[in-house]
Amino acid sequence: MQQYKQSERMERTSRHEIDDVMIKDPYCEVYFPQRTGIKAIINGKEFFFCSKECRDKFLANKGDEAK
Repeated sequence: MQQYKQSERMERTSRHEIDDVMIKDPYCEVYFPQRTGIKAIINGKEFFFCSKECRDKFLANKGDEAK
């Protein structure tokens, strides 16, 4: 029964729907699903990070480059 539910979910998302978008962390350059990212607005520009640690390191080291 569990297998049936998984395949049903896959059918719903495979009919021309995008489940999520892969994006690249500007600090560590790892790709991750946008929905799991940590969002930050820096100088009016939206950034997504794979973790709070990468966000904090970006702000400490490269935040001025985001202008």
